Amino acid sequence: MKALLNYLNLAIAYVRLNWNAHMEYRGAFVSQLLAMLLNNLMWVAFWGLFFTRFPVLRGWTVQDVVTLWAIAAAGFGLAHAIYGNALQLAKLIAQGQLDVWMLYPRMLLPHLLLGQMNATSWGDLLFGYGVYLGFVHPDIVHFVWFIGLTTSVAALFVGFSVLTGSLSFLHGQCLGAE
Repeated sequence: MKALLNYLNLAIAYVRLNWNAHMEYRGAFVSQLLAMLLNNLMWVAFWGLFFTRFPVLRGWTVQDVVTLWAIAAAGFGLAHAIYGNALQLAKLIAQGQLDVWMLYPRMLLPHLLLGQMNATSWGDLLFGYGVYLGFVHPDIVHFVWFIGLTTSVAALFVGFSVLTGSLSFLHGQCLGAE
C-alpha cells in the first residue's frame, strides 16, 4: 500500500509540474485545448446529421455513438494528459534519450511516462466528459460506469503505447545487425 501511495504522490507531483509548465504559455495551451474540442465537436455534428437521416442503424442510435466516442476520447485524453511521454516513447528510444531518465532513483518507466503532458489531450478529456454529460444525461450508476470505462480505456492506451514504443528496441537491434 505504501508503494501505491508513493507512486500516486509521484504522479501528482509530475502532473502539477507539467501543468505549471503548460500554464507558462496559457494562450498556446488554451488554443490547443479549444482546437481539439472543436475538432471533436465536428464529429458529433457529423454523427448528429447522419442519425437525423438514419435514426437507427442496425440497433445503434446517436446516443450509442456519442457514448462510444466520449469513452474513447476521454480515455485517450486521460491517458495522455497524465502520461504524455507514452506517445513519444519510440522517438526517445530511437534517439537514445533514455539515459536522462535512467538517472532517477525510482523505476524508469513511471518517470519516463509521467515526464511530459500532452496539451491537446486535455481537450479530449474535457470533450469526452462534457459530451457524455451534455448529450446522454446519465444517471449516477451510468456515470460511475463511464468513469470506470474511461479509466480502463486510458490504461489500454498507455499499455498499447508502451508496447508499440518498446518495439523500437527490437527495430534498433535489427538495424544494428545489418
